Amino acid sequence: MTLERRNRRSDLPAEAARLYLDAAVRRHGYASLTLADADGLVVVDAPTTVNSEAVAAVAPFADDALPDTDGLLEMVTRGRALRVRSFEMEGQQLYLAAVGGADRPDGEAEAAMRRILGVAAA
Repeated sequence: MTLERRNRRSDLPAEAARLYLDAAVRRHGYASLTLADADGLVVVDAPTTVNSEAVAAVAPFADDALPDTDGLLEMVTRGRALRVRSFEMEGQQLYLAAVGGADRPDGEAEAAMRRILGVAAA
């Protein structure tokens, strides 16, 4: 018998992606985890006290190497680090933006978003 590691799951791609991001928030200690598109709009997010719409709006322009000179980023993230992983999926540029935590979202998170949301386009 195979042990199912996930307690909560969904056959709906958007809900499954949200459940994955919610679990990743807890697993990696993020204050927020949002998948944004190139227009700075939320594709899917893990519900937290951080404003996901604001995180999505800055994600396409964020660069881990650049300091926050105008205070906007600090206001959006409440002083926590913003780490963004960008990737392309089916011709669309996407940004996985994590607030807080020690690390930038990794390839596992990207692969999960590809696997889960790729179902919606099939």
